[in-house]
Amino acid sequence: LMEEAYVIGIRLALEDGISAGLAAIQGELAALDTAIATTTAHLQSVATGTDLYTHIATLIDCQFSNCTNGVVNLIDSAMLAGAVSACQYGLWLSSGAAANNFIGVRYKWCTQHNIHIFQAQKNQFIGGLVDRGYVAGAYLAGAADIHFVGVQFSRNGRNNDATWLGNSHVVLDSNNASIAITNPIWTTGTDDNGTGALTPQYGLTYNNANDRITITSGDGSGFVTGFARGTEPTNYVLRDVSGAGDSIVTAARPYLRGGTAAHTVQTRNSANITTGLSSTIAMGQSSMTGGYTAYSRELKLYALDFSTGTSYAARFNLTFYYDTTAHLPSVSAAYGEIGGAGIFQFSSTAGTLRLSVTGLAVDGSAFTLNVKNGGTAGNYSVWAELL
Repeated sequence: LMEEAYVIGIRLALEDGISAGLAAIQGELAALDTAIATTTAHLQSVATGTDLYTHIATLIDCQFSNCTNGVVNLIDSAMLAGAVSACQYGLWLSSGAAANNFIGVRYKWCTQHNIHIFQAQKNQFIGGLVDRGYVAGAYLAGAADIHFVGVQFSRNGRNNDATWLGNSHVVLDSNNASIAITNPIWTTGTDDNGTGALTPQYGLTYNNANDRITITSGDGSGFVTGFARGTEPTNYVLRDVSGAGDSIVTAARPYLRGGTAAHTVQTRNSANITTGLSSTIAMGQSSMTGGYTAYSRELKLYALDFSTGTSYAARFNLTFYYDTTAHLPSVSAAYGEIGGAGIFQFSSTAGTLRLSVTGLAVDGSAFTLNVKNGGTAGNYSVWAELL
């Protein structure tokens, strides 16, 4: 059992392949030399007894590298600045590892997850960097009351694997509860020398059931394929994060997603549409899952009449509903060249460019925007932007 240890400015970097860290530290660190030479236990108590947790430790500007695991199972402790790099797992917190603060710590280039949290509770991460984890930046399973504040996640998922376990800044596996990510900064990247895959593919991965997840006020645009994948949690708030549309989910009531998203969901162009002919534009969005739900989207339309060189624009509000299946959207006009006297109209009989939605997928993830040139002249190309 190690209690009330204060470690300042220790640098541990074993280049000879010995998997060691900082261990057996008691009081004045008298056994440090022996610990470094013999232990494979990283920062973890190896004192006699069954307690493998470090209690009430304060680690200030400590460096851990090339360990099996860098820092393991703290309780009532704090780690200030410093770094954990090139370990298998950088930080490992399991059941019972609770009430810790990690402030300004850098977790880098670990060959599994930079941060691995399994059934641990009440841990805070304030500032710092989680960079180029080979599998994921942070992996959480069965965790509760975990808060990331102003933490930058960059280039994680270096292995660029296709499984749900990695290729994300944050993976929320089964049964996490009360997880908050505030003021995130997520970025993509390759290795330092410009080689390797551009990662991660996803900012966030959900697997199985999660509850009370909150992500607010930051930059979540650091992904290659999409902001998130998997089934959204039971209670979920995603708001004011660039790279993702707002989403509010509760177990007790329907929810509305969208408004005007912080990014363009999709843009598509039609072929040229001459008088009397139609064109289809394939559109897509995130799937609608869970209970009774609604997506609010804004559809921006632009048209160029090649015969006259005149351009037109309009906006429509689309609301998609979902219970056990997705339903075709209700449409309301926002503004622009709309209606019989204008250019765009959701109608089969009126307007110059007549619009309809068909082919909506069961989960709402795809649909077809149909555009027919119902005018007596003109040769139009239409550009559709879904927000």
